[in-house]
Amino acid sequence: MNNLNKIVLILWAIVVVASFGYALYMISSEGWDKGAENLFIPGIALMWFLFRLGMYRRMNKNNG
Repeated sequence: MNNLNKIVLILWAIVVVASFGYALYMISSEGWDKGAENLFIPGIALMWFLFRLGMYRRMNKNNG
């Protein structure tokens, strides 16, 4: 189970980086007015990553 949690945590980190890169690309190509709405997805992904990181740390703390 611990290896699965590490994999999921890494996948969420990849999603955060990839979606943030896409959002920056869209901001640079379309301008801030239209491209800023693409920051919503990296924000949600970052929240999920931080949630998973907290759960991972809590599980490791409780399991020894």
